[in-house]
Amino acid sequence: EGAPFDLFDTTHASLIALAEAGATNGEVKEVRASDINLEDGLVHLPGNARVDERVNPLTDWGIEVLRERLSQIAEDDFVVANTIGTQCSEATVSQIFRHIASYANVGGKGFNINSVRGWRAKLIYEETGKIQDAALFLGNRSLDATALMIGLDWRQAS
Repeated sequence: EGAPFDLFDTTHASLIALAEAGATNGEVKEVRASDINLEDGLVHLPGNARVDERVNPLTDWGIEVLRERLSQIAEDDFVVANTIGTQCSEATVSQIFRHIASYANVGGKGFNINSVRGWRAKLIYEETGKIQDAALFLGNRSLDATALMIGLDWRQAS
């Protein structure tokens, strides 16, 4: 009760699942059902001018959420779509994310999709000890940008 309209629609949960898989706002709007391999737990992220194309692992929760979403859409449909089922804009992806975060009372000022991406990349860095692995997950071309995103002060770490 009191949630924004359609907050619990599978589209919205799918947005979070894709963010956990490292997708940017621009990539979220591009992902189609055919880009997701539930059997292997992977998603193909298309990249853009800022990040490289890559195939990333989904979380267990993300697999379940996307399984539900994919049961509702066709193979060439966008996973996160606007209310009439067509491609949404980056701004719409950002707005949906803000609604979800606000309703869930998580984050604060500045909390956005990159916060989720950075959290997952930090877990990868902590698991492997390699900033390169976090950078590849994020699609970043810069290790400095990756370090900033995961909160690693590598100059102090050495």
